[in-house]
Amino acid sequence: MKLKSTTIAAAATFPAVSALAVIRLTGPETFSIMDRVFSFHNRSRTAMSAPAAALSLGLIHDGDTSIDEVFAAFFHSPSSYTGEDMAEITCHGSPFITRRILGLLVSNGAVPAGPGDFTRRAFINGKMDLPQAEAVSALTCARSDETLKLALNQLFGSEKEPLEKIRLNLINAVALVEAQLDFEHGDSLEKEEIIKWINYTSADIGRLLRGARKASVIKNGVKITIAGSPNTGKSSLLNALLGRDRAIVADLPGTTRDTIEEEIIIDSIPFLLSDTAGLRLSNDPAENEGIKRSKASISSADAVIFTVDSSTPLSAEDAAAYAEISGRPHVVAMNKSDLKAAFSAEGAKKYLRITSPVITVSAKNGSNINLLTKSLKDIIISSGGIDSSSDPVVSEARHTAALEKALMELKRASDIVEKGGALETAAEHLKYASNGIAEITGEIASSDVLDAVFKNFCVGK
Repeated sequence: MKLKSTTIAAAATFPAVSALAVIRLTGPETFSIMDRVFSFHNRSRTAMSAPAAALSLGLIHDGDTSIDEVFAAFFHSPSSYTGEDMAEITCHGSPFITRRILGLLVSNGAVPAGPGDFTRRAFINGKMDLPQAEAVSALTCARSDETLKLALNQLFGSEKEPLEKIRLNLINAVALVEAQLDFEHGDSLEKEEIIKWINYTSADIGRLLRGARKASVIKNGVKITIAGSPNTGKSSLLNALLGRDRAIVADLPGTTRDTIEEEIIIDSIPFLLSDTAGLRLSNDPAENEGIKRSKASISSADAVIFTVDSSTPLSAEDAAAYAEISGRPHVVAMNKSDLKAAFSAEGAKKYLRITSPVITVSAKNGSNINLLTKSLKDIIISSGGIDSSSDPVVSEARHTAALEKALMELKRASDIVEKGGALETAAEHLKYASNGIAEITGEIASSDVLDAVFKNFCVGK
């Protein structure tokens, strides 16, 4: 059923000086408001009679005072983004003009829109499901080819078919359980059939969750910490990976006191690089705070680049620093290969007891930097961060949480059936799982869920 609502207005472009700005208006009073503030150059036209989805040239005016010459486009319900009557005004990109036009729309009956209000109306009016609505926000935040692909797939309904299959399996399982309840003693073969449907569904959810882990990496990035003893060239290595001077580089050990974070894209996947203070014992309170932050960065990283200075002999300080990354996925960068080597890669492996790849690099001349980035990606794949065998379908954290909850409910239902427990309870757990899937698609959506989905949208989207 179509949403009965007020008419809302908002700028759909950032409030900065630009060539053009776009203002959106949607709701039952859209056309009447536009007729009061917009005069067509073709004076025979009105908002209702204007060609749908076409640009019409005219003036925005406040009574006898002209504000701007603009293009206006009109969309008739239900053939609009929101499913309501809708208009878009393309004006000159002065923030003053944009504010003036918005103020005029509000004074003529519109209400300022909140974050995501246009897309929220599109969802409520049946123009898209909830995952597609979330994809609209993801598109505005896309920062690589892969994140764009994820958002477009979601917008085009990539989740719909697998989620519908899961719900159908759950409906079949519930039907089998409820059929069992009609008999005082259930047939063991029918119980095996219930377990089969639960297992099918669990496997389908598991595949979606494996892809979701890959999607999370693509969307949120891989956190990489550059660590090591002081003066091993960590900041120079950050600059080399970025291809520009970002961190201060000096020969004096302990130059880096704080964590510096920057992003690079490797094969369409964001990598979040953190340059950290050198790991050593120090009497300097400021440096010790930096070392504390270095250790925190290491503990939260998906992988570590451990740097050593290949031009000076390895020391107990290097060994102590390497011990700090124990258990973390990592690659060792033997930096300063442009200088005479004091030890070999094999020597480093033996001294530090390294089991991970060792790459000889030069941050100064860029030698083997590409090999280092490839090794980083390989480490993330091998550590399970990117499962190359699973194509991402689910890419929203909300969806992942709902699938994990559904999987837990399926496990509970399966345990009850296998142990001969109360089938009424098993049926309840299956229904909980089904409701979790419905929450993803928006078939079951509380106001709290909708508020959580749309609160991070831009105003005007």
